[in-house]
Amino acid sequence: MLATTGEQTDRYRYANLMMRNLQLMEYRTGFEPGVEATANYLRSELAQSLRSREPFQVNVLLGGYDQIEKQAKLYWMDYLGTLQQVTKGAHGYAGYFVNSVLDQHYRSDMTLE
Repeated sequence: MLATTGEQTDRYRYANLMMRNLQLMEYRTGFEPGVEATANYLRSELAQSLRSREPFQVNVLLGGYDQIEKQAKLYWMDYLGTLQQVTKGAHGYAGYFVNSVLDQHYRSDMTLE
């Protein structure tokens, strides 16, 4: 799952470009890249765009299930290409509030109830 924040045109262009490139990569190689490989690919493309004339002003949250390690993973990335695996995360203006609530109340042993 890919969640992006930022300017509307940048979010649309970046998300579509990455989705199409990942589909092309899967078509060429015959296998779907894992969550970590996808996160690193998204980071490298975002970092490379910083050196171009029109960098993407996009923040990304990427989540998925790692089939090898049998666990869910969440990656947080900002518009500068900083990538970090996190247990919780948010972006945008609401991120200030959401992150403070999560820092205060999140526990790794929480259940749905």
